[in-house]
Amino acid sequence: MIVTIWPRRSSAAELTADARALSAFADNASIYEQIVTNGNNRDAAVLAGRSLATAAQRVDMAMQNTRPSTQVQNAWSAIRQQITNFNSTY
Repeated sequence: MIVTIWPRRSSAAELTADARALSAFADNASIYEQIVTNGNNRDAAVLAGRSLATAAQRVDMAMQNTRPSTQVQNAWSAIRQQITNFNSTY
């Protein structure tokens, strides 16, 4: 039996991918918030919600390839729970 003692280390490129995915998600979240706050166009809010969920999926994929800190993992888990409140397909 082989036992791995050290967790897989993340390369700089992988960490950069995480940062880019999180940054894109933050941008999408800001746009979503602006659209929902204005509340004038329900269709736009639905589309913005889909875009936000897609950005969240990209963060999930990026984080699968790295070992983010526990703090980042916990924060992302809390955000994911909030996304499921408005997008049940996520």
